[in-house]
Amino acid sequence: MTGNTPFLPEHDVHELIVRAQAGDREAFARVIEQVQPFVYKLARQYARRSGSAPVEDLVQVGLLAAVKSVPCFRTQAGVKFISYVGVSARRAIHRAAFGWKPLPQAGSDGSDLIRELADERDGQTPAADTETAAEIRNLIASHLGDRERRLIGQRFGLDGADPRTYAELAVVTGTSRQNVQQLVERALRRLRTAMGTRDHFRSASGDA
Repeated sequence: MTGNTPFLPEHDVHELIVRAQAGDREAFARVIEQVQPFVYKLARQYARRSGSAPVEDLVQVGLLAAVKSVPCFRTQAGVKFISYVGVSARRAIHRAAFGWKPLPQAGSDGSDLIRELADERDGQTPAADTETAAEIRNLIASHLGDRERRLIGQRFGLDGADPRTYAELAVVTGTSRQNVQQLVERALRRLRTAMGTRDHFRSASGDA
């Protein structure tokens, strides 16, 4: 919520929720704006208490809880929406804050693995690198699910667009930056394992 966005009376918030539940996206966005300051405050509190969880991750977790609360909220129950959101947002942020563990960024092995995917627009790419790139693309197609393939493509720019950060992917997928990073790291581990298995069989075949 910006400084120019005023807090609305609870009656008006309930009216927005009714419209949001009927499919009004603008009303939905305005409802979430009303709880943003609370979520940010909560995230900062838990970030300090946990001592390590990034505030931006906790904010995303809290806002996601708020988004999930809108369809379930009953305006006739006589409960303030902020109080209703507070329960789920606090629980989600608490769980994320104290369950958070720092993850390494995609390491050099993962980055090097993906860099082997030759840019087909580069006519100077050596034939050996082009062959390796084709093999890695085949491994991606064979060993990763649709969601993992999409995330790897977006993370490293294999979809033709600029590479995206974990924070940008979190917005696109509607989850936390940490969760996106875990998915990407898991996909890279599966690719490295697949490549190791492939090389092992090649070596065994050569020795036979």
